[in-house]
Amino acid sequence: MQSLDTARKLANVIAVLTLGLFAFTFIASDEFSNTDQFGCATLATEVCDTRDIETMSGLRGYTIFRSNCMACHRLNQKLIGPALSYSIQVRDSVWLRKMIRNANDLIKSGDTLAITVYNEYNQLPHTSFEGFSDEELNDLIDYLKQASEESMVID
Repeated sequence: MQSLDTARKLANVIAVLTLGLFAFTFIASDEFSNTDQFGCATLATEVCDTRDIETMSGLRGYTIFRSNCMACHRLNQKLIGPALSYSIQVRDSVWLRKMIRNANDLIKSGDTLAITVYNEYNQLPHTSFEGFSDEELNDLIDYLKQASEESMVID
């Protein structure tokens, strides 16, 4: 009999907590509408004003960036990975292509810059994008260059 009372009390507590959480989420939904503030694993509602992207290549690159890179990267802010606006300015496109396609191979090859980045970010593996076509890589790098130069990105 006592265990039945305990189970009822526990069920009531769970119901109240669930209702409170639901109410909080509903009331505070405006506070959380800009998910960019939460960093990795969330996508910003707006990365940039796509009207400012002047080329189709840049627009396709923006789509690739938003779909594949934003979980770990921003242009002007470090997250799980480095801020890409600096990388795009100081590294050549050949190195960037290798890093995007298969960072692990670049690290294993002894590339000191790749090893430095790998160590700086707690040796977290970078997702390999070996399936990207050359055109997709060009589009992504074009977008990153254009967005970095024009400061179109809202971090």
